[in-house]
Amino acid sequence: MVRLRYVAVLIVSTAAASNSCPSRAELRQRPQSCPLPGQIGIVPEIKSIVDWSHPPRCAESDGSVSCLFTSSAFRNGHGISLIASTTTTADLIGSGAFVDARDPPAAQKRKLLGPAYEVVDVPGKRKGVVARRKIRRGEIIMVDVPAVLISTEFLAATKPHHRRRLMKQAIAQLPEETKARMHALSRGAGQHEVDAIFGTNTNTVTLGKEEVHVGLFIEAAVSFFVSDDEPC
Repeated sequence: MVRLRYVAVLIVSTAAASNSCPSRAELRQRPQSCPLPGQIGIVPEIKSIVDWSHPPRCAESDGSVSCLFTSSAFRNGHGISLIASTTTTADLIGSGAFVDARDPPAAQKRKLLGPAYEVVDVPGKRKGVVARRKIRRGEIIMVDVPAVLISTEFLAATKPHHRRRLMKQAIAQLPEETKARMHALSRGAGQHEVDAIFGTNTNTVTLGKEEVHVGLFIEAAVSFFVSDDEPC
């Protein structure tokens, strides 16, 4: 779940053209030259809102540039990798999506009650989701955040080998626990690992100005895509 919460000051990039994502010619000479949204701002005393844990990497196709940004600190160490335009990334930052707010009382109470479900082997049906305790009507039993968000424009416009390279790096840059859970997910048909993982476990997410992305939510993928042929 990407929680958007508007803040008083919107941090956006106001840099000159020389500080923007590179053109096709510039990309060949300096492929890692993308600005860091949240570090180029209109408020001098706010030097950084997001702690980007890796240098950004960019891919250009048909005049469109998408950049990979990773924050290992996102949601208290869950981590997130985002492949999108710097405009979309800056919009998310300004909307407060990267701010780790305190859990609401309902979420704290849910933690005290313990997990409401677990994924187990079900005879004759491979794996299924079963209740571990009494679940009240209307109770929220899961709140998940994305591990990876990828622009569908990037997926459609980028050549397969460039696309897979950046997607593999997006996974590799995540915290170890999150990365291990991603690699343990069920996989669909596909010669390449990233295609097999993302093809089975992603959902559509709309960000920015109605820009469509695909998001991989690990807990949701574990719970709702538990079987390739026998849904529970």
